[in-house]
Amino acid sequence: MFLRKIIAIFFFITILLLIYLLKPSLMFNKEGGIKEFGYTEEKSIITIFIAIPIIAILCYLIVLSFEIVYT
Repeated sequence: MFLRKIIAIFFFITILLLIYLLKPSLMFNKEGGIKEFGYTEEKSIITIFIAIPIIAILCYLIVLSFEIVYT
């Protein structure tokens, strides 16, 4: 159970690091700053602050499903 959490945290940090390094235009503006939440061209519905909890939950569920399938 402890190993599951460690793997999920490592997976989560790796994905966040990739997002930060790639800086997708969906979450970051042209200057590299984080977009605000909104519906206009300069804003985004999916900001990094909304994506972080979703990514964390998905990482944990993926690690949990692998553990269930392969043990």
